[in-house]
Amino acid sequence: SKRNKVYDLFLATWNTLSLFRSGALKQVKSELLKYNIAIAALQEIRWKGDGIMDSGDFTLCYSGGKYNHFRTGFLINKKYKDAIMGFEAIDERMCTLRVRGRFNNTTILNVHAPTEEKEDEIKDEFYEKISKIYDKIPKNDTKVVLGDWNAKIGKEDEYKTTIGDHSLHTESNNNGIRAIDFAMSKYMTNKST
Repeated sequence: SKRNKVYDLFLATWNTLSLFRSGALKQVKSELLKYNIAIAALQEIRWKGDGIMDSGDFTLCYSGGKYNHFRTGFLINKKYKDAIMGFEAIDERMCTLRVRGRFNNTTILNVHAPTEEKEDEIKDEFYEKISKIYDKIPKNDTKVVLGDWNAKIGKEDEYKTTIGDHSLHTESNNNGIRAIDFAMSKYMTNKST
């Protein structure tokens, strides 16, 4: 039955810079099909409001507000639509998607962190909120956090268990340290920068 179908999910994240441009959504969908991506976490959608809409071979779930800046969402290939258990539009910088699995479900948290030059207070609020959202995810779910962290993760020895050995950068910037601290506090590892 469809309810018990097991999926191999190929996930991606993409800061689109804007789906408000003519043809932008079509281009994103084309790339996702080319690489057989099941679910893509999108940042900077720049559409007003929250919503769920079908668009060709995909369903777009998006989270936002009343202005055309930021916004996060998920583009889900329709082949995987039956596995979707729920979407939560949190705010312009965060949303979640829950996906059914064989042995346990997966919750994907999509984030768009403030840029490096933003005030510490704004960054502190963002990380407090993401921590609260993460902690509300059902305990037995597999947790995946995707998005644009606006961070540089370095190769510092003291963080190797969380960040591994490979990075484009030698030293982490302030946002990188914040992202590493978040991952360490949740016993997560950073898989890509």
